[in-house]
Amino acid sequence: MSTLARTGDRIIVHTGKTLRITSEGYSRTASLEYILDGLEHTYVTQAGSRIRYRAILDGNSLRIRGTLTSKSVVDHPIDHKYVLSDDNTILTHITTIASPIGPIVRKEVFRKQ
Repeated sequence: MSTLARTGDRIIVHTGKTLRITSEGYSRTASLEYILDGLEHTYVTQAGSRIRYRAILDGNSLRIRGTLTSKSVVDHPIDHKYVLSDDNTILTHITTIASPIGPIVRKEVFRKQ
């Protein structure tokens, strides 16, 4: 078992039907932008991977389901769930990725600063 300590911030900007998530840490910054209308969209990451997704916002919960295609992986299912606490201070992000050895689940909890 290994533990990876993360440093940096996660900045989330929600404007109308668009959500931009910027993660700052280590020596790089990564940004993702989602359209929250339930339709299928394609997003190309800074690393060149392609994400086909549908994003649905329901109150304090956001669900993003899709597939990731990169140089080494084709149509890899991925599921993100973001839940904001009722007092808007805690964001929980659960990522589930399908893999040949079974699902990989990662849970991150962020406190608003």
